[in-house]
Order: sequence, then C-alpha cells, then structure tokens
Amino acid sequence: MISKKEIIEVNGEVISLTVDKPNEGDCKGSVLITPAFGITAKRIFSLSYFLTQNGFKVYRMDFRNHVGESSGKISDSSLSKQVEDVISAVNFTKCNVIVSMSLSARATLRALGALDKELNTVFIAPVVDVRHTLTEASDENVFEAYFAGNPSAEVLGYSINASFIEDCIKNNFETFETTLDDVKGIKGKLSFIAGTSDPWVSFNQVKKAISFAKNLEKEVQLIPVESASHKIDRNPKVALAYFEFATRECLKLMNEDGDDLVVPDFREIIQAANKN
Repeated sequence: MISKKEIIEVNGEVISLTVDKPNEGDCKGSVLITPAFGITAKRIFSLSYFLTQNGFKVYRMDFRNHVGESSGKISDSSLSKQVEDVISAVNFTKCNVIVSMSLSARATLRALGALDKELNTVFIAPVVDVRHTLTEASDENVFEAYFAGNPSAEVLGYSINASFIEDCIKNNFETFETTLDDVKGIKGKLSFIAGTSDPWVSFNQVKKAISFAKNLEKEVQLIPVESASHKIDRNPKVALAYFEFATRECLKLMNEDGDDLVVPDFREIIQAANKN
C-alpha cells in the first residue's frame, strides 16, 4: 500500500485527501471514503487497507470544519458543508464508488441527488434520523437545548456551535422523513450495511428507508450485521465484519467477483498502519 497527500482548494479553504494505492496489480476502481463524525482520515486506515488489498485506489477525506487536516474547526461543523465537500471530492477524484460512514452517510445521501451522474454507494452504519441519533449519542437532547437557546452542544465529546443544529433544521436534515425525501434523488446503486441492534440507529427505520426506495424502483439493498454498537472502531471484530461486507460490495459494484475477497487479519492491518 502506497500513500500520499492531495488537497482540494475550495474558496480559499482546503479539503485534505489521503490517497492509498495497491502495491501491485491492476486497479479495479477508485473509492472515496467519508468518515464518521469526530473521525479523521487517519483513523479509517483499516477500511482503506481492506480496499487496497482488493485492488482499489482509495481516497480518505477529512471534512472541512471537522477534525483532521482540512480547513476549519469541528465546532463550526455542519451537514450542509459536508454535502459541499462530498460533491467537491467526487468531482476531484472521479471516484467509482463512495463509502460513507455513520453521520456522513446523511450528507452523502443529499449529495447523490445533487450530482449530475449516477454513482454507486455503500453506507456503513448509516444515520437515517439525525435527531434520534444525536439524542441517543449525547448526554442531552441537543435539539431541545437549541430551542432553549443554548449556544452550543456536546456531541461525542466535541463542543459544536448551535449553528450545526440550526443547519439540520433549516436545510432539512433533521428527521427520518427528510431522509426519505433525499432517497428520491438516488441515481446509482446503494447498499446499506447496518447493525441489527445499533443503539443509535433504528434498524427498523433503515429497513423502512430501503422499502421506500424500492417502491420508487431504486437499486438498493440491505446487508445486516449482528452488532449492538454504533462505534464500530471500538470493537475490532465488529469493525472487520463491516469492512469485509463493504469491500465485497465495492467489488460487486465494479462487476468483480465478491467471492474472491482478500481478508487481511487484524495483526496485518496493525502492522501496515504502523508503517504508514
């Protein structure tokens, strides 16, 4: 695996990309990974390693106004900004597939409708009801706190400005119903890899979103994972299960045989990360 840095310039700001390539062999396609809230490009090395070992060129992105190496601070984070970043990254990388994790899947879903082309996508533990997930993931109901006039909220250990909540409400990211509205914009194939007992994302809501999409004749599918945790990076066994499913889906979306999947073990991934 060979890695390098690239940047996208957007109105005087930068979006940082870490680009990973297989050591040898033909490239089967390129994948853009968008990270979960509070996760840097560096911390999604394991998923990228899975993909590169199976022949993909991978772009790991850091959102602006987030943790990582892009412009801005996470306190100024917003889903609207993430939508802009996904669109910019897709146009820059010319990727074949997007893999989006957790909350970033909500931004990617919106971006899919704004893009002028079909793009196949894989969602890992996708948030389909922002208000529900943020409430479950926080010590307080951040939306009620916003309506009470609180200038900031604590989300997964990060203090974010109330403008994040305001953006969710104003630009229709807040509820499950707004997610369904964005499902209407799906153009390519979309795979949902979701935990059956995820405490922050309702598995039933994920199934409802997929049923809604299928009724609109969208090409979507559900891959259930036996998991009772949303923070998959805290459990290597669960994380590897998600990454194996995601890599197999990427292969299938590139018309490759998913049964030929290369599955690196955890020790190999750790050794590669230490060298990277």
